[in-house]
Amino acid sequence: MLGLSDAAPALADEEPAPAAPAPQRARAVRPLALAGALASGESELWEGRAELGLRFDSGNSDRQDYKIGVSIERALSVWGFEAAASYAYSEVDGAVGRDEFDAEARAEREAGERWTWFVHGDYERDALDGYDWTAFLGAGVGYRVLDRPERAWVLRAGPGARIVKDPSGETMTDPALELSSDFEMQISEPVSFSSKTSALVSENSRAQQTFKLDTALGELWSLALSYRYTYEFEPEPGFENEDSRTDISIVRLF
Repeated sequence: MLGLSDAAPALADEEPAPAAPAPQRARAVRPLALAGALASGESELWEGRAELGLRFDSGNSDRQDYKIGVSIERALSVWGFEAAASYAYSEVDGAVGRDEFDAEARAEREAGERWTWFVHGDYERDALDGYDWTAFLGAGVGYRVLDRPERAWVLRAGPGARIVKDPSGETMTDPALELSSDFEMQISEPVSFSSKTSALVSENSRAQQTFKLDTALGELWSLALSYRYTYEFEPEPGFENEDSRTDISIVRLF
């Protein structure tokens, strides 16, 4: 009939068809949201540390100075990430007593029940050492020997390149093999211990061992004591093979 729709009228007891769900946007990682989660302590995977402390060196230089540092870490769950940076500086009688900066980062992804893939880089500049700066870039595989809440041990190995710039301005790049071992253990509820061993096998080989003892002072504060020993197999003329560092720091977790 004129004026009526051709569509059949809906029955009284017929339920309306459900509306199509609205398309969802892909969730992206937002740096500000991540920073807020770290600051509030609401992130279960991310953890941050800010450190202020004293540094004692022996070997190529005998110094006692202040240092600051910051680090972030994402626990390995499909993928993980950790990065750290520290800086120390002082002057004695108008002359530089220390001017040192070092940074390190590693991204890692699970490749099975115990295996991982990773990319790693580190950079170190020390105005009083036998080089202007040194860096390493590499990638490889890791194997989780232990993976427990109270104890973890990871072995890693992979090829890369070590870059060294000496005080004369000459830059040397050599192929290198990186071998490392990371061990962490919860000794008691407030006390944890970690050991990091690394070796770069190249034309300018280097071995490094770091021990760290961390004692919690509540939920957000801790006291950290660390010792690092470095051995350069081919040091610059006038410099020693061995160098050691001791840090005592107050740590704020975020």
